Amino acid sequence: MTLAELMVAMAVTSVVMVLATAGIVGMYRTTNRADVLSSEMTQLQTAFQLLDRSVRYATAISQPNATATSAGDWYVEWSSDAGTTTVCSQLRLDAASGLLQRRSEQTAGQPTGWTTVASFLVPAAPFTLQSASTSGYPHQRLTVDVTVRPSAGSSQLARRSQFSFTALNTSLATASAGVCSDMGRP
Repeated sequence: MTLAELMVAMAVTSVVMVLATAGIVGMYRTTNRADVLSSEMTQLQTAFQLLDRSVRYATAISQPNATATSAGDWYVEWSSDAGTTTVCSQLRLDAASGLLQRRSEQTAGQPTGWTTVASFLVPAAPFTLQSASTSGYPHQRLTVDVTVRPSAGSSQLARRSQFSFTALNTSLATASAGVCSDMGRP
């Protein structure tokens, strides 16, 4: 073998190694993005199931705030009967952290601490109440519209999810004012 042949063989081997390394790094990035998206979608599915069980049996849903609070948070409350007591639940989208959180209280008691239901959300108006009507649904409906933001430095696009929950224990006479107002919207 001559020196020239050795140099050509090393150059070809280097090019092959660079291409192989780039392919492996690309596969790793794709797998990582898929794992992140899968985790976020699993969180949203869990949040959906939790809210479906809770809001479905609500006796009244409050009107969500039309503008963010001074802290930038968005809130909605609903009440439900648990035997002889009324349970108030509150859901908020914390603008500072992008967390969808829930807490509850039993009749005029102390609210529980906030429990995170989903994370990595865009802080925008997520809650819409559709009142019961004779021309549409005879029950109140709560729509939760959230967008999962991509992690920092990710080329991934934001993912939007919209869920509607029907409160089956509401009627045309159900008012949305004053529902769980003692919980407050800090």
